[in-house]
Amino acid sequence: MTATEIRGKARTGARPLKSVKGRRRKSRLSGLWPLALIGAVLIGAGLGAGALAALMLDGRAQETAAVQPATPAPLAEAPARGGNPPPISPDAPWIRNAAPFPAADPRPRLAVILVDEGRDPALSAAAQRLAEPLNLALAAHVENLKERVAGARRSGHEVLIALPFDTEPPGVFAGGALMANLPEAENLRRLRWRLGQAPEAVGVLGVGGEIATRNRAMMDSVMGEIRNAGALFVDSRAHPESQAGAAARRMGAPAGDAALRIDESADVEAIMDRLSEAEGRATVWGATIAMGALSPQTLEAFRRWTAERGPSAEAPVALAPISAVIKRLRSGSSEPNGAAPSP
Repeated sequence: MTATEIRGKARTGARPLKSVKGRRRKSRLSGLWPLALIGAVLIGAGLGAGALAALMLDGRAQETAAVQPATPAPLAEAPARGGNPPPISPDAPWIRNAAPFPAADPRPRLAVILVDEGRDPALSAAAQRLAEPLNLALAAHVENLKERVAGARRSGHEVLIALPFDTEPPGVFAGGALMANLPEAENLRRLRWRLGQAPEAVGVLGVGGEIATRNRAMMDSVMGEIRNAGALFVDSRAHPESQAGAAARRMGAPAGDAALRIDESADVEAIMDRLSEAEGRATVWGATIAMGALSPQTLEAFRRWTAERGPSAEAPVALAPISAVIKRLRSGSSEPNGAAPSP
């Protein structure tokens, strides 16, 4: 074969290769035109090429955004960080529903909160009959809630409504938990429902919340609503980094943190020692909140412990309603109430 024939053969064989390359380019372009169309629409809507890139790189962006609680608008009447608390309205439920307590009593104050799940009506009735000031936290779904609240108040005890966070717990706490993956409006609806079940309560006790209580935006929203309702808030500090109590104070809601927990499964002597520890902390700080679950052991320990203390008026630390402790905390005459609870 001559050189001329070889060159002619090469030119002839190159034509199919050129045709294949052209078809590949056409195929790629045809596969990209839907993305180009989406980009044009997004850019035309003012979203820009960055939004297109985010959508292409992570299709889960919309799902993530859907579960984030909305950031609440700032409330003009909320005090600045470190500022004075807002004036106390005499018609606020935490003032109107407060149990009697001498405001001039200079002694340190200790509030003991027992969470009553309502499983044992006889145990609930026995707790209500205690002579010493006690604070009972009740579930909003408990049977005969209004009668239980009325009975506790007749005995001079203050009532809180348990406010569960994070998960839907079993039993009487089920239903209506406030969760970080719910819209802000739904969480506020659930909160208002619980507050409405017991208008005679002084406020709410946060239960659980290892995730939700560390969500600042959610806590600001919830505490702003609690403040607007005139209720007080107690943070059980389910997580040591809980922001609930700090958010309540930032938003101007009357609030305190449980500084010590009582193990209801412990024996009576151990629970009595725990109550004595809480009394010691109140002596140092000026005011302390201790909490635990109502059980036969905690009830018996509370009875024996108060009997050993002698007459209440002569004790160095005053057992007080939770509202009286919150007033002392707000007055600034005690240590900051953000100390983490001991295990």
